[in-house]
Order: sequence, then C-alpha cells, then structure tokens
Amino acid sequence: MLTPRDFGLAAMVWVFLGFALMFADSGLSAATVQRRNVTPNQLSTVHWTNIAVACVVAIICSLGTPLWVTYYHEPALANLVPWAALTFVVGAFGQQFQAVAQRELQFQRMAMSDTLGVVAGFLASIIAAFLGAGVYSLIFGGLISATVKAGWISITGWRLWRPSWHWKKGDLTGLLGFGGFQIGDRTLNYIWNNADYMLIGRLLGSDALGLYRLAFETVVRPLETINPIVNKISYPVFAIKQTENAVLRKGFLEIVRFIASAVSPMMAGLCAVAPWAVAALFGAKWSSITVLLQILSPYGLLRALLNPTALINVANGRIRYVFCLNLTLACVLPLGFWFSARYGLLMFCLTEVLLLAIVMILAWRPLHRSSFGLSAGDHLLAVAKPVILSLSMGVCVYGLSLFLPASWSPVLTLCVLIGAGICLYCLLLTKFDLPYLRRVMRLVRGDA
Repeated sequence: MLTPRDFGLAAMVWVFLGFALMFADSGLSAATVQRRNVTPNQLSTVHWTNIAVACVVAIICSLGTPLWVTYYHEPALANLVPWAALTFVVGAFGQQFQAVAQRELQFQRMAMSDTLGVVAGFLASIIAAFLGAGVYSLIFGGLISATVKAGWISITGWRLWRPSWHWKKGDLTGLLGFGGFQIGDRTLNYIWNNADYMLIGRLLGSDALGLYRLAFETVVRPLETINPIVNKISYPVFAIKQTENAVLRKGFLEIVRFIASAVSPMMAGLCAVAPWAVAALFGAKWSSITVLLQILSPYGLLRALLNPTALINVANGRIRYVFCLNLTLACVLPLGFWFSARYGLLMFCLTEVLLLAIVMILAWRPLHRSSFGLSAGDHLLAVAKPVILSLSMGVCVYGLSLFLPASWSPVLTLCVLIGAGICLYCLLLTKFDLPYLRRVMRLVRGDA
C-alpha cells in the first residue's frame, strides 16, 4: 500500500529523531539498573528528569526541522517531524517504570508491554495506510506503539514503584557520570548505525533509501526481535554478577550460542529464498532488493553477535571499552559509506558487511579477553557449529529451489522452501548438536 518514497521519507524522519532520542533518554534510567543501591527518591528524580528532558528535546526537534529539510532537500519532512517528536514525550512517562521492572527482573511485564505496543502500532499503521494516509501511517504507527507501551508499563508498574512529587539535584549524583558515558556511547553507536540512511538519502535520494531501508530492516528484523529480549534479561543479571568473571564467561557463551543458533538459520534461509520472498511478500516493484537482501544477510548475524559483547561490558562497568568500539565504528563506517555510495547500493552493502567484520575482529581482544577473560577458542566453538549447520541448510534449500516447477506461485514456492529449511535444520541439530538441543528444550519447559 506504500511506495519506496514513503519508506524513504519515514527513514529520514527517524534518522533525525533517533539521534535526538538518545538525549531524551539521558542514560539515567540505565544507570538505575546498573547501580545496586538506588533510593525511591532517586528513582522519582530520574523519572521527572526524563520527562522534562524529553519535552525539551521534542521542542528542539520541531524547531530544528528546517535544517533537516535543507539537508535532504525534502519539504515533506516539515510536517512529519513534529508528529513523530511526540513519541519522546509519550515514551518518557514509561521509561523509569521500564527500568524498575528490568531491575526487579519482571520480564513478563516488560514482554507484555513490548508486545502490546508492537501490535497496536502495526494495526494503526495498516489501518492508516488502508485509508490513504501514505507516509503518515508509519509515523502514526510509531506514535501509537509508544503510547500503548508506555501506558501499559506505567499502569502495571505502579505496584512495584510509585513516583513521588520529588526532585532534587543531589539525587543525580553518581548517576550522571554513568549516564553521560551512556549518552556518549549511544551517540557514537547511533552515528555508525544510521550513517547509511543519512548518506544514501543525501547522495542517492529518497527512492534509493526506501529500497535500502526495506532490505535492511528485513535483514535486521530477527535481531530486533531477539536481541531486546536477551538485553532485558541478561543486562540486570550481568550487572548483579559483574565481579564474577567465570559467571560472566559462562553466561556470555550461552547467549552467543543461542543467538547464533537462532539468527544463523534465519540469515542463511533468507539468502537462499530471497527471490521468492520478495515476490511473495513485497511485490514486483521491490524485486531490485533481492540482491541487497542476500548481501546483507551476513550483516544481520554480525550485528546480532556484536550486541551481547557491548552489553556485558556495560554491565560490568567497562563502558569505556564499548565507547572506544563505537568511536571506531563511527569513524570507519561513515567514511567507507561515503566512498562506496557513488558506486551504487550493491557496493554500499558489500562495504557495510566487510567493514563491520574487520572492526569486530580487531576489537575482539580488549572486549573479551581483557574484559572478562574469554578465550578465542571458547568463543569460536560457541558460534562455529550453528553457523556451519545453517550454511549447510541454506545451500540445500537453494539447491531444492532449482528443481521446483517454475509454474508454481511465489507464495507456494516460498512456503515449500521455508518448510524444507526448518525440517532440515532441525534434523541437522538432532544429528550433530543433540545435547545442546535437549538443553534448550529443558530451558524452554522450565526444567533447568
């Protein structure tokens, strides 16, 4: 129902507001999770600080819209940014309730909040697009999602903690330092994570950005589904055990293996079925993103594996290590993007994958060995088997696709290939990694 231009305009809006969101968050809520001793007064002070900062940032974003219009040469952004900026204010009301729930390991409450927000935003976007709202359907969907999420976590979180009418500057002592590093780290993280949108939109236009955005988000969707769950569960647990390196190593390897086992088959399968997936899900007008999906598939896995590395270093107080990593990526990736964009989207995507892989390899020792004593062999063993099994599955699925009748519809072909891939991957796990599969099943059932 929407066009590549609609997705491109929405990407331009969220690139702008995503940067501002880091300052609206202020990093203070994360500090209350990481700190072991926080008073109710401190929580209240952080709560009202978050709301005040979010309001200020939303106003600044609305006033600064002409600069963003000039950068992208897109007058349509002038009416989109103020609406999207309201998500800051709405989200701020639930931000500290979210942090308290995370601190108290109330994962079911957080999961319900996220789920309701996603469903509400999705339905709002679909209805608005059906009614002809165009790009506004994406903006309103985000606003509705933030409203429902903040409302649910606030109402249900009222039982754990109730903010009082208290604000005192001294309550922020000790939290501002961590929060300041969080903002700096998030700023750098934001730069390298959004430099692609900024440069493609600027150099190649909104249509090219719309194509790239759909390909990129299709690849990172598993990451956005799995990693937030892992983050919310593991961050407070790692913070509790931050001085016990043996526990950190064990937990880190379990998370990495789980992520590799879940994301690797998705990426390998996506690469194998990309032509039929694009035809079945998006339509003929999006056929040019097929190759982009296949090139970006390894990037999805790399991003997923990088996330727990940053998480564990923040949880054990070594946020400076993560700051240096993001500083490196914020310098290297935009420079590579700038030179590769002139050769088109394919070269851009190849550059993105290669540069991230190189930086991750070079930064491995300080982030793992020096931080919590992890050996390279243990790390490699946790990742190698699921990756190899996934690649084997992907090759077989692609081989099967060559023998399917060309007369079949893309939907039928896609369903057959996905079904075959799932069955084959399960068989490979049963044959070559049965002990791990049994352990995961015990965890799912709650037996372990």
